[in-house]
Amino acid sequence: MKIYEKELKKIIKKEEAFINDKASFSAMLKTAQFNEKIFEKAPAALIASINEAFCQGFQFIVEKQSGVVKQTTKNSKYDLTGKHQLKYLDKNSGRGRLLKSGLTFIEGAGLGLLGIGLPDIPVFCLLLLRGVYEQAANYGFSCASRQEKYYALMLIEAALSDNKKSVPLNRQIDEFAAAPPKKMLRIFTNQQIKNTSAALTNALLIAKFIQGLPLVGAVGGITNLSVYNKVIEFASIKYKKRFLINKLL
Repeated sequence: MKIYEKELKKIIKKEEAFINDKASFSAMLKTAQFNEKIFEKAPAALIASINEAFCQGFQFIVEKQSGVVKQTTKNSKYDLTGKHQLKYLDKNSGRGRLLKSGLTFIEGAGLGLLGIGLPDIPVFCLLLLRGVYEQAANYGFSCASRQEKYYALMLIEAALSDNKKSVPLNRQIDEFAAAPPKKMLRIFTNQQIKNTSAALTNALLIAKFIQGLPLVGAVGGITNLSVYNKVIEFASIKYKKRFLINKLL
């Protein structure tokens, strides 16, 4: 038990560091090359189109694509105990992040080089949710239920929000994990999809805008990669925290 208590203290410190570092991440997105000009000049119709594309992408995957959950079901070595189990899970978590990061960069850079912006958003939604679901599966959580899908969407929003939003969101995430509702109404899931889409729109506006211009998609791809890594890092922290708390119950 002591090893799990020690690890829980470490992951809580890591969680706090992640939340407190959020301002620098937001600043990085806004001060990258061309970012300020695009934020100032991006027409409202473009922002609305990107946001709607994310909403539709998440809606379809969450409601229709049960195969995404099946593809991320893993048989982690839960017969291991203590530090051997934690070492295995951490290694597995890192391996999943590296693999999907490469795919995200290719998706962002390649499609941008073709001059495509909005149509590739559902692909990014799929990669992002699959990455989060893999982190969940690694620590023994299935995202098949509506409750766990809602939890995954909250993670994405919190990971990409500034400190003012992410701190209360992080508390809500912990409260939801501790006492999830027995029944999750679709209306709540739909609202969370909107919230998550808005957070992603802000974070990826630059990437998607640039990807609509031929031969500069690599910049959008790099931004996709940074956003993806931030989300998966936070997902790894939160699912590991839940795993450790369950071990100590």
